Amino acid sequence: MRRSFLGLGLMVMITILMIGGLGDIASGQIMPSFTWQMETSKNVDVSPGSSGTVTFTGTLTVNSGSQPQLMCYLDVQVAGWGSTISPSVAVVASPEATETFQVSVTVVAPIGAPRQVKDVVVSGRWESGAGLAGTIPNQKMVALVMPYYMMDVSSSNPTVQVNPGDAITFNLKISNQGNDQDRYRVSVANLKSLSDDGWSVPTIGTVTLLSKEEKSIQIRVETPQDWTVWKNELKGIQVVVTSEFSELAGAEVPVTYQYTLYCRQKGMYLPAYDPLILVSGIAVAMLLFGGRRQRQRE
Repeated sequence: MRRSFLGLGLMVMITILMIGGLGDIASGQIMPSFTWQMETSKNVDVSPGSSGTVTFTGTLTVNSGSQPQLMCYLDVQVAGWGSTISPSVAVVASPEATETFQVSVTVVAPIGAPRQVKDVVVSGRWESGAGLAGTIPNQKMVALVMPYYMMDVSSSNPTVQVNPGDAITFNLKISNQGNDQDRYRVSVANLKSLSDDGWSVPTIGTVTLLSKEEKSIQIRVETPQDWTVWKNELKGIQVVVTSEFSELAGAEVPVTYQYTLYCRQKGMYLPAYDPLILVSGIAVAMLLFGGRRQRQRE
């Protein structure tokens, strides 16, 4: 009795499997297949004056399986950027056919976009004349935003007037207008001639700024400590700001900015602490006073 039930159960299972297999054969449905061959990464120039555009090219090979009139709809997504794909629709007209389509994906980055790695995702769906539908496997690429280096330099007091022998502090503001962190070297181009003329300008050094960050630095300048009865002279301090990261990137011409600060010395300088100069000044004053009294007597 037990063997009879086991035999009956086995026959039922075989029958079900056979019916299912015959059903698949009868339906004759073979799903389509898709193969991508695309460029996987591209550099994007987003510096001012560029187009911010890059194009990925490649192919999509479609096997229609048993599907008649296979329609493939393609789309591309790049978060926050513009993008297009061509073709957006590909058609395989007959079953059991394989066709390869040339695919072009264009993305447009915002000018000035920060340095980053941006995902480019191509997706799609298909529909067949048999009334079936499905999705096309995604294809992922990356757009590499290239760094660019720019700066702006300004001052709240670019021209000052002081008495000879005085010191002045200039305020210099550096703004990172590039799309990546940068380090700026600040120097004085005419430092030697200033030093030869008795001016004192200390070493300034470097400033590191994030993209779109700005910072003010102070440049203290001491005028010559030479005795002078009267002076009215304008002197330029030629400050040079150099992008060190543009140098490290191998730029043929590093990004630099020259900004001239002006200091006018107007007035006199008599260093009272110098006894010799003080005595000389008193002697000159006595001679002038004595000469005046002599003329009055005459």
